[in-house]
Amino acid sequence: MSRLWRSLYLRHVAASSRPVILGPWHSELGFEALYWIPWLAKWVTHYKVNPDRLLVVSRGGAAQLYGVAQTAELYEHLSVKEIRQQTFATFQAKGSVKQTGIAPWERQVIDLVASMHGFRRYHLLHPSLMYQALDPWWNSKMSLSAVLNSLAFTQVGVPPMPGICPLPPKYIAVKFYGRATFPMNEELFGWASQLLEKLLTKRPDLHIVLLASGIDSDEHTDFPFKAHDRIHPIAPWCTTTNNLAVQAAVLSKATAFIGTYGGTMQLAVRMKIPAMGFYTKFEGTCYAHKLLTEYLSVQDKTSVFIGRPCDADFVHQALG
Repeated sequence: MSRLWRSLYLRHVAASSRPVILGPWHSELGFEALYWIPWLAKWVTHYKVNPDRLLVVSRGGAAQLYGVAQTAELYEHLSVKEIRQQTFATFQAKGSVKQTGIAPWERQVIDLVASMHGFRRYHLLHPSLMYQALDPWWNSKMSLSAVLNSLAFTQVGVPPMPGICPLPPKYIAVKFYGRATFPMNEELFGWASQLLEKLLTKRPDLHIVLLASGIDSDEHTDFPFKAHDRIHPIAPWCTTTNNLAVQAAVLSKATAFIGTYGGTMQLAVRMKIPAMGFYTKFEGTCYAHKLLTEYLSVQDKTSVFIGRPCDADFVHQALG
């Protein structure tokens, strides 16, 4: 779809009175927090769209981040395994897992959701529209000012804290996991474990809440930290359909976030939570994400550090 036709379609959908389905989103949390939600927010604010027309389809309870009343849970229609299989098939065919087109199975889910909500006629805003609009930014062909003009960083919706999840009154949220930029190996696991031990030793009042959900929904592997009386897991309260909502709710109440540089760290910045995100090599990711994350931290006056373990060690030594 050309830029002109995309603009005309977005204007047409906004001017209509029909309900609008947003999604389904099943890609990375970082893209959802940094781009998809702000891109939709820009469309809503620019055209003054009535939020009551909107229905968000996401997974793991993440639809609550959009601040829209009507939501649908993707994992209630397809299992994690089925979606992973579909995603792998897309990667095999296109070399990417990005939602750059509407897959047949997505169309089936959309039609099912529409039917369940009584939508006889409706419009669809699929993530492919956002991917097409922002592709120049990720390929260094769009300026920061231009991408910011395409996004609206309104307040992120905060899911309610699960009542059954006992947490200390003050805590740091931690999520270290293996990915291309921070591979899961003995050296990095040892470094992260020592970091947590130092924090607990230096601050006897400190509590740590681990955001590892125990749900194997993507290729990331959570670091298996040892149990501690001041380290609290949330995995026992996470399910397939609520794990991202639980993580977001817990994150929103944290005094800080420490972990792998990636989607959860970017969500922390969106929530204006002081954050430290670590990588060892920039591989399998785009520098534009880091640039936008740091820009938001400056604008919101939120303390943010994105760097390698050796960078953090250098800063610590320099400050004594």
